[in-house]
Amino acid sequence: MEKYTLIYSESFKNSLQENISENQLKRFPEMYEDGTRLYGFDTPTYRILIGKSFAIFYRIDQKEQTVLIGNIFRQKLMKLLF
Repeated sequence: MEKYTLIYSESFKNSLQENISENQLKRFPEMYEDGTRLYGFDTPTYRILIGKSFAIFYRIDQKEQTVLIGNIFRQKLMKLLF
């Protein structure tokens, strides 16, 4: 069976970025669940759940006042490398 190549449109990338970096996250970055202890991270890490299947992890840099958004993970396959 032949495999297809996936190509992500610019509108998909932009919509993903806009939906994740909504104003609430910019103003209240600690509003989502702290998953640091739950997943054994050394650095404070927060989790945004997307339905029952996916999660997005992010970290806050208080000094730089930035939010680093990590990968989207399938909840069932949580091999967390951040």
